Amino acid sequence: FKYCNGKSFPYTKSGNTISIQSGISTMMFCSGLDPSESTVSQAFLDARTFRMDGNTLTFTGADGRTKVSLFKQN
Repeated sequence: FKYCNGKSFPYTKSGNTISIQSGISTMMFCSGLDPSESTVSQAFLDARTFRMDGNTLTFTGADGRTKVSLFKQN
């Protein structure tokens, strides 16, 4: 994905449970970017648990389905 807006979400966590709240975002106009930026933001808000497995951080929703997976690049 290629996004140009910065985002910040406040969160609380306990064990592998996470609650991510609506946050702030820049609102720059950027042409030629992936239109799913708002979809990814919503996926974080829908996350209820997280898991770190090697270089992959996965956020899962209340329905047990993966909402977002992030991969660390070396």
